[in-house]
Amino acid sequence: MINLLSQITANYFLAKPRATGIYVKMEVREHIFVPLGNGTLFLGVVFGLEHLLASGVIEKMPKVIAIQSEHCAPFAEAVKQGLKSDH
Repeated sequence: MINLLSQITANYFLAKPRATGIYVKMEVREHIFVPLGNGTLFLGVVFGLEHLLASGVIEKMPKVIAIQSEHCAPFAEAVKQGLKSDH
């Protein structure tokens, strides 16, 4: 069975326009902190910023930093332990 809701909402291309909104509204543009969650918002922001860079809208790619809650941080824990995916 396929979860169609996750197939629709997990599309990081839908998150790409967020990068423009974030960039336009921010005054400090060196670092952008993005909740990691399942990764789609983070990827969307990165891809959106890459598009802005390639289009000449921005001159320098800001550092995009993924954040997770201390009590629910599977990605951060995996990085800390040096774990690799089997996939």
